[in-house]
Amino acid sequence: MIKVQVGEGVFEENQLVPDRIDAGIGRIGGSHAGTRVIPYLRKEAKGDGARKLKDEVQFLLRLPQDIAEKFPRVIRYYASPSAVAMEQEFVQLPTLRKILCEGEATAGEGIEWVKRILDFLFSRVYSREARIPPDDYLEQLHFLRAWARFAETMSKAPLFEGIILADRIYVQGEECYNAPQILRVMEEDAELHRILRPSKVSPFVHGDLHFDNILVSRDTRSFKLVDPRGYEYCDPWYDAGKLYHSARGKYDLIHRGEFRVDWTVEEQGRVEIDLKFYSTPAYHKYQEISENLEGLLMQYAPEENVAMLSLFNEAIHFISDMPFHLSRDEKEAKAVAIYGTGVWLLNRLLKDHCPNRIAAVAEQSGRIAAERIGRASHWKFQGNAAA
Repeated sequence: MIKVQVGEGVFEENQLVPDRIDAGIGRIGGSHAGTRVIPYLRKEAKGDGARKLKDEVQFLLRLPQDIAEKFPRVIRYYASPSAVAMEQEFVQLPTLRKILCEGEATAGEGIEWVKRILDFLFSRVYSREARIPPDDYLEQLHFLRAWARFAETMSKAPLFEGIILADRIYVQGEECYNAPQILRVMEEDAELHRILRPSKVSPFVHGDLHFDNILVSRDTRSFKLVDPRGYEYCDPWYDAGKLYHSARGKYDLIHRGEFRVDWTVEEQGRVEIDLKFYSTPAYHKYQEISENLEGLLMQYAPEENVAMLSLFNEAIHFISDMPFHLSRDEKEAKAVAIYGTGVWLLNRLLKDHCPNRIAAVAEQSGRIAAERIGRASHWKFQGNAAA
């Protein structure tokens, strides 16, 4: 039996990867060693998913104490070359998404929660062990991620070939440049890289900070952050893009199915995507939160181009998210809604912040060759299941 050192204890392999877990309760210690029963959450993954979970475990274990207190504690874990298992403190709190979408929380309360979290992140996290990002940061964190997800999406749902490779795409009735056209120009524009490249990165950035990864206690006004991405380094605007991804892009409402999408692909290569959200209380709450996000972020980074950096990150998050929402049916409603939202956001970025690049993007029509999609093989996070 393999002995594994975990934290302060040594555990056997079968303790860390049991066949089943009874009622989600873990037992720590013995009868003469402060035995206590605690609820815990078990996460395990094999194959491609193992890499992401391993990254998450390593991220949680390297957190400084004053940051770690805002994350569930790792109780024990096991890792092999092909599988990872982690037992983690179970925090019995609702998510920010849940109290906004299903509870009585107002938009004002949602804004206060976001402010409380940003206070913590900007005061304790983002400047901790901060350094200049590596030269290939944008390529690895954003561009290659998007190309990889395009390839994965088209492989798993071939109907997306007609959407992603379309020359003409209309979203909400507006003629837009398609995502690959814009990406190709952005990749090759050194000046745009200078603008979009963050000034600093840290090893403690959450990396998946959407509303469903934020647990909140309305009684104590405390919170916990769960399911961190586990990147070796990341930047504040990646997190900001995830907040906008929930609020402005309404990802949470897409995830909950509170929308309708109609789409067509015509023979001449024209795609139309029409997305409508239901007029629910949650929709109006999210709209109000979105309208306040830029002002909140400006308080913490007045010297940064908050609007442009947040929009860029949000857009890339959306166009990289389709593989996780494929239904394998003829409609692919969620995945199409997500892609259409990403295309619309990229066009907002282009038209509102980079109008002098429009001509270069227009020249890309019909020029997205297969080898461009093939660049996905250079993504160093290939095979990682996280968005």
